[in-house]
Amino acid sequence: MPSYTTSLRLVQPSTGEFPGTWGTEVNTGLTALVDASIAGTSSITMTAANFTLTTANGASDQSRAMFLVLGGTPGASYAVIVPSVSKLYFVTNNTGFAQTVRTSGTGISVPNGASMTLRCDGTNVVVAENYFLFTSGSAALPSVAISGDADTGMWSPAANTLAWSNNGAETMRLDSSGNLGLGVTPSAWVGDKSYQVNWGSISSGYDYGVNLNSVAYRSNTTWYYQVTGQAPARYEQLGGNHRWFSAPSGTAGGAISFTNTMTLDSSGNLLRGQTSSGNLNSRGFYSDAAGYFGQNHLNTDASGSFYAYFGFNGGTIGSITQSGTTAVLYNTTSDQRLKTNIVDAPDAAALIDSIKVRSFDWISDETHQRYGFIAQELVAVAPEAVHAPADPDEMMAVDYSKLVPMLIKEIQSLRARVAALEQV
Repeated sequence: MPSYTTSLRLVQPSTGEFPGTWGTEVNTGLTALVDASIAGTSSITMTAANFTLTTANGASDQSRAMFLVLGGTPGASYAVIVPSVSKLYFVTNNTGFAQTVRTSGTGISVPNGASMTLRCDGTNVVVAENYFLFTSGSAALPSVAISGDADTGMWSPAANTLAWSNNGAETMRLDSSGNLGLGVTPSAWVGDKSYQVNWGSISSGYDYGVNLNSVAYRSNTTWYYQVTGQAPARYEQLGGNHRWFSAPSGTAGGAISFTNTMTLDSSGNLLRGQTSSGNLNSRGFYSDAAGYFGQNHLNTDASGSFYAYFGFNGGTIGSITQSGTTAVLYNTTSDQRLKTNIVDAPDAAALIDSIKVRSFDWISDETHQRYGFIAQELVAVAPEAVHAPADPDEMMAVDYSKLVPMLIKEIQSLRARVAALEQV
């Protein structure tokens, strides 16, 4: 009696068997069966039940074919059961439902309309290959893994994920939602499409805006912490506006409550601490497109609160502060602790007499000024009141406030003289 091979069940005649019929036995029990196993197709008509492929020793059967084409109208998902022997299958599913190819094991689900390369390893049906390795000479190029099923690493239209790896380490992933992760599996974005790196991302889609995000991701209208203990930040372009957002640190997966900290709106207004150039009932400032600058305090802010601060080398040299609820103070540093050699100032009469007070017309708009100074003249008398740039081509300027102490000194001198005359 002849024996048969384990995997393909090909005839193995013993010595002296089949005398005078050897050609027939070889053709029917070997040649035809090898041809079917390499290039043959079995068309399987599925019904509302599992389908077990036929097997036969030394004769034609369904399970020996290389290509399995699943058809019929089963109306649901069932199993195609193959023998528990080593074998390669190319499976095409045209049944309208996903069908599982298996032995007694879990097997592989083949989605409707898909063609997959599977193999039985003698125990279970698995994906025949889940990555492509390209080589150039003796050096291997990075591999590209096409996967979609976390357990099997297969690709399917129902769960299509592309993953790129290098020397076994994943370097990039395109998930089934269309999100791209570079060196990281993309977070659970919903509504947006994102390009994500370890702790940051660029996303767009839900509200027609584009976002640059740090340790945050979005599911429809809600933002979530990507990691625990890190404060997220976000920059957004939307509707012609540029917006910056911040939030305190939180717990991974928790919802984020972002604060809009700054906005550059579509009209050119720069807003901090507020979202509209017409809303001055909040702290912050804006530079309006009409050409003015605003800085606001709340009604709870105390007198003396800064509107502006000026410093040099770590110290304060000037400020603009709130004065009550109706005025501001323009301050130049004058603290006694910053001064030495403090004595009474000399008489200012001669200096004041030397100051030339002029009338003149401004060239730019032809307006007339009845009283004023010429910087080039004043610098010789009161240089502390004149800004003289190092570049002679730049315009000189006068700080009129620097003349006030001199005027007060002269007024005091005049008052003393008047008081002395009154006593005569």
